[in-house]
Amino acid sequence: MPRHRPPPLQLLPAFEAASRLLSFSQAAQELHVSPAAISQQIRQLEQWLETPLFNRLVRQVSLTPAGEQFAQVASDTLRRYREGHAKLVRSLERPRLRLSTAPIVAHELLIPALGEFRLAHPHIDLQLDIRLELVNLEQGEVDAAIRFGLGDWPGLTSRPLRDCAVTLAAAPELLARHPVRTLDDLAEHTLIHFRREHDDWALVAQALGIERVPHRDTLTLDSELAALRAAEQGLGVMICVLPACQGWLDKGLLTPLFPAVPIEAGYHFVFKPQPTPQPTLEVAYPWLRERMRAWG
Repeated sequence: MPRHRPPPLQLLPAFEAASRLLSFSQAAQELHVSPAAISQQIRQLEQWLETPLFNRLVRQVSLTPAGEQFAQVASDTLRRYREGHAKLVRSLERPRLRLSTAPIVAHELLIPALGEFRLAHPHIDLQLDIRLELVNLEQGEVDAAIRFGLGDWPGLTSRPLRDCAVTLAAAPELLARHPVRTLDDLAEHTLIHFRREHDDWALVAQALGIERVPHRDTLTLDSELAALRAAEQGLGVMICVLPACQGWLDKGLLTPLFPAVPIEAGYHFVFKPQPTPQPTLEVAYPWLRERMRAWG
């Protein structure tokens, strides 16, 4: 066979695996073929090139100088082939946006609006990551997140979505049994907590200029959505962040104890700093901001 003509490409995977692993049997396992098939393809390659590529020793092989040289050719060729294939596949797929959000935002705002987003932006695959804990944006678990706070997360880009307000609320039946006309009346009630890492009732006390909010008992849950369900069942008084709780107030499931007051914290669109604008983020942000501002 004329060695000046390149050998068939189908012979390269067997040789590349064997040259990298220095084992015909391990190459066979990696490629899901028999060791005899690996050996046969390498023989064909050596016949084509008219030179041995391996030194065949007892229970081991090593590369000849020609084998070392051609191993680099095979490795580079297959690497570029795989990278080119992956690039082609990505270009044919819809751009994906993995968005992390708390359950309350997902269930009350995003899931009902997913159909609208898909109609408006059919070229983007929006995937929701719904969990209680904050995801690590630095590690690329998701592309972006909706977070509640002051917007000052170190090392991340934060864009405002919606200002918030707060009130206290409870089920109408509970308030009928134990009315709250003054702050002291809370001494007959259970205070519902839903953020284990923050004592929001301490912040309420600070805002009211008192040492502690009067109460009979406390109930700690793991999410705002769980707290809303508990308050709806008359299990206590909760801190309602608006607009997240607005649906419960509008339906009469909960009754506010006083008019809502603005707070500094709000919802933000958060992502890792980007060297160049990412199309999916630039599309999602104005859509989310519009949905957020219409929420409640």
